[in-house]
Amino acid sequence: MKAYHELLDEIQRDVERLREESGGVPCPSNCFSCCRNTATMAISEVEARDLKVGLEALPVEIRSHIRRKAEQSIKKLKAHGYDAENIMPDAGMEAIGVLKGTPEGECPMLIGMDKAVERIHKAISRGEKICVYGDYDVDGTTATALLLNTFRQMDVPIDYYIPNRFGEGYGLSEKTVKKIHQKNEAKLLITVDCGITAVKEVALANQLGIDVIVTDHHQPEEEQPPAYALISPKIPGNEYPYTELAGVGLAFKLAQALADDTAFLESQLDLVALGTVADIAPLTGENRILSRLGLAELDKRERPGVHALCEVAEHKIDTPLDGNAISFKLGPRINAAGRMGTAHKVVELFTTDSEDEATRIASEVNEANKRRRKLGKQIQDEALEIIKKEIDDDTVGIVVASDKWDEKAEDAAKGKEKGVVGIVAARLKETFYKPTVVLAIDGDEATGSGRCIEGMNLADSFVACTELLVKHGGHQAAAGLTLKTKNIPKFRKAFNEYASEHLTEEALQPKLYLEFETRLSLLTLETLKELEQFEPFGKNNPVPYFGTRRVKVNGVPTQMGKEKNHLRMFVSDGTVKRCAIDWGSGDKLITFRRPNMSLNIAFCTPNQRVARDPFRTTYP
Repeated sequence: MKAYHELLDEIQRDVERLREESGGVPCPSNCFSCCRNTATMAISEVEARDLKVGLEALPVEIRSHIRRKAEQSIKKLKAHGYDAENIMPDAGMEAIGVLKGTPEGECPMLIGMDKAVERIHKAISRGEKICVYGDYDVDGTTATALLLNTFRQMDVPIDYYIPNRFGEGYGLSEKTVKKIHQKNEAKLLITVDCGITAVKEVALANQLGIDVIVTDHHQPEEEQPPAYALISPKIPGNEYPYTELAGVGLAFKLAQALADDTAFLESQLDLVALGTVADIAPLTGENRILSRLGLAELDKRERPGVHALCEVAEHKIDTPLDGNAISFKLGPRINAAGRMGTAHKVVELFTTDSEDEATRIASEVNEANKRRRKLGKQIQDEALEIIKKEIDDDTVGIVVASDKWDEKAEDAAKGKEKGVVGIVAARLKETFYKPTVVLAIDGDEATGSGRCIEGMNLADSFVACTELLVKHGGHQAAAGLTLKTKNIPKFRKAFNEYASEHLTEEALQPKLYLEFETRLSLLTLETLKELEQFEPFGKNNPVPYFGTRRVKVNGVPTQMGKEKNHLRMFVSDGTVKRCAIDWGSGDKLITFRRPNMSLNIAFCTPNQRVARDPFRTTYP
């Protein structure tokens, strides 16, 4: 693999040479870069040919591709009025650096992979029952479906188990382990997207005669579960070159180690893209490569479940399936099934070969999403009222709790409030731009979810309050918790104090990062469409925003959308007029009470959107 590292060093030198020859200097801002595009595009194209082998076999092709594409990009962008100083910034160098060492991350490099494969083959030869155990979110359900498809491709009988969010909770539990032992009679249990902290539960499985293979991308604790094999790039001593694989990405790695059919593996990359993008995993390194290849597979719509889901989401056949479609159309519907207690439907959706069955299941998933949206809106409205009455403006960390969230809900949504508090927390975080926790009280315990802004780690804040909590876990931006109802006031105080200590006044001001400023007349539709090559956009690969100052709004904007929650307007910089859509700002129509207002605007590529974010419209 040394040759591959040397190759990328040569690529970086090539791009730096191009920068110098075109008269550019390193840009101090984090602008968009054609370097970034050419590097990832070239690597993805070659990676598509062979998913299991490193790229050192084709150094000349990659180098020439990089050089040719970079030269073309420079000429094209300079023709639109941009010099290399603006389009060849440090972002490209960083992206190339991140990609070093990623594609050659072969399965045996993951500690525990060889042992896991050996145990699986032993189970197959013995005719032992195997059960895949997944989480109920989009990452867990796509990972479960991927492994089921893999075993069925190998003609191996396979069972699966997705815990019910409301009766069984997240991850492995003693209750579900006993149930699998009694009903499924499994001798081998493979977890996906969970299990890395399930010390007691894995020990119980061992006592019951069940070997456990854990695949999980979450942060491990000091004490590891006594699993037969533990597969995670985050465990100490692991030399795997990329540590941010999503749960479905790890499941794909296991599938690679088990199956030799490259065409089949490629056909499963649509599930990898769905799980990785929707789970908000970092879209860098191997995640980016797998997701990009997965988008191409997803866009074929050959999987009956994907085709049916697009139908109910009203995603037109002539509209590409990109990161935007995953984030705002497919992902929410997949997650809704888990939030409303029917996550197993998603597994069925992505494993069936029947178009009729896929259509039926997709319709059920879509109905669950409608109930989720309605319940979420009700809880959000009630939470806003509580905040208005009980929380002052000086509060930095918001905690809102109630035992009556579902009081006005329809019967089918009763008792499902715990499944949507995370979405409500996200919306409140966007509204107030403060870390927010929403709790659903059920007797003497409260369960909830939080969302955080940049500058503070939500999971760390829960660790700081651990004496007040029954259990907790999560990431920097999102985390869940359970605590005794009597401890809510103490937790509210402690959480606010933690947020106040870790967030400055500046951190509490929403920021919008622009790639560069331009005139509307200089940025054509063709140029904007080229930026879509950077797909998929998401965490660590954000949607690129550009800025234009002092544009005029022609007339008064109009509301659009089924719920009139978006604004459509025409803006002009004196030379050209463009149609612009302000997503999620339908309630701000009064802001444009004067016709022909002058604005500073920030905008992104035509098919991108950032929902419910009032700070994306204008900038100082």
